[in-house]
Amino acid sequence: MPAARVAEVAAELDSDDALDILQDLSAPTAQQVLAVMDAPDRERSYQVLSYAEDTAGGLMNIDPIAVRSDVTLAVVARYLRLRGDIPERTNRLMVVDCDYRYQGTLLLADLLTRDEELRG
Repeated sequence: MPAARVAEVAAELDSDDALDILQDLSAPTAQQVLAVMDAPDRERSYQVLSYAEDTAGGLMNIDPIAVRSDVTLAVVARYLRLRGDIPERTNRLMVVDCDYRYQGTLLLADLLTRDEELRG
């Protein structure tokens, strides 16, 4: 399969699945695929590929879901339902302020078990 087609298919997958494919390719083929990716995807891929596949860095999710700290848990739950999917191995959401500065994390377990009127 041509590198451009592999990059096209990879762009339609969750980032961790696309990176699994890249890690399974020979080094020259992976470099060809990375060369035809758009710049942001290529840069994120290089960052994760710098870690061994079976390490925390190699397993991490590079597409975290961010939610605002000023909305209720009910709004967060509604957002996730509308989104339709959550990246595999996601157990927490990143909480950010209105300027997208990191504020902390919200465990999915807390989202499901805490009072829905609480704020993220």
